[in-house]
Amino acid sequence: MKNNHIVKIPKLKTTSQIMENLSKLADAPINIIFSSHAEMKLAEWVLMFHERGFNTLVYPSHPSSVSSKAVNYLKENKIKYIPRVNDNLLPNDLEMIKSFSPHLIFDDGAVLIDYCVDNRKDFPQLIGAIEFTTTGSNTLKKYEDDSACFPIFDVGDSYCKHKLCNESGTGFSTLITIFNLVNINPAGKNVLIIGYGEVGKGVAKFFSQNGSNIIVWDKSVQNLVAAYFNGYKPDPEKMLLDKAHIVITCSGDINAFGKDELSKVKDEAIIANVGCFSSEIDFKFIEDNSIYHQNSNNCVDTFTLKSGKKITILSKGNLVNISSGNGWPVEQIDLNFALSTLCFQELISKKGNYSGLCKVPQDLEQKALEIFLKEKTSHQ
Repeated sequence: MKNNHIVKIPKLKTTSQIMENLSKLADAPINIIFSSHAEMKLAEWVLMFHERGFNTLVYPSHPSSVSSKAVNYLKENKIKYIPRVNDNLLPNDLEMIKSFSPHLIFDDGAVLIDYCVDNRKDFPQLIGAIEFTTTGSNTLKKYEDDSACFPIFDVGDSYCKHKLCNESGTGFSTLITIFNLVNINPAGKNVLIIGYGEVGKGVAKFFSQNGSNIIVWDKSVQNLVAAYFNGYKPDPEKMLLDKAHIVITCSGDINAFGKDELSKVKDEAIIANVGCFSSEIDFKFIEDNSIYHQNSNNCVDTFTLKSGKKITILSKGNLVNISSGNGWPVEQIDLNFALSTLCFQELISKKGNYSGLCKVPQDLEQKALEIFLKEKTSHQ
């Protein structure tokens, strides 16, 4: 469990405006599960629902990104909370989730949503869900044309989340967090980006703007060509891995940095992950194949391998910008929580109008963007 450095509770101003009409929609109590990063920005959003008469439960999507301050804040406000031990859904956790009888789910990574679809009989009251990540969106594409599936709004693939904020929010917070952890100047460093989706593009952009030389690996030839036209060095076979001072996984794949990469990586390389799950870096394999292990501040692990090579893993392979940093800036979370609130409103008020994995209605995105922009420009 981490302790955030931010003392002041963040203010979700756009989300607050949208919240004003939400409580009027529910004739009976609505139960909502939030399975996302348990940090203060999420805690404030959950409290907004709680104060408007919704029954709320927080079940973290990742144990490594849990803020002790956020957990205390939730408990002080009598909001239900289920601790999470690892990325898997444990039987005891599932029993508590079932007994909560959720009507709505907000998920980060689609693990809980996917389980509920597979076990639909255990959740007869479920109205719908929201998926917040690109990795989760890809997992749930199998339900796009499934009329028997409860509606799932794909915020992870929305313009607000995927295009506006994945790039800049993750790129900025990753750069800042890595600097705070290891205090190195990115200028002149070779940075290998593994995975060149919107997150990878953002990380590449912010490191490039601060003087780094960017190398890109991706299993998609389209993404590699896009990296080339963005001025970076595509590396289809990871042949330049031994040149990289910093390796950042952004792929959403299991073991994007594992046995093969470990044998090729440069001495004294720094490895970090900002993909959806901690499994992108095979931390256990690296532990098992080292002869010496030094830990600093519980966030920086330096391993000496049998070959004599040293490598440093940040945040034990967990999402570095959230596990060891403060995640996205509050304005970007605010915009996306505002959109997600509108999606919940749509699911409550228009039961039966949607099924399966759905694109976020364009009018909802337009409304969230307009309210956000008005709030940001009203004092100019």
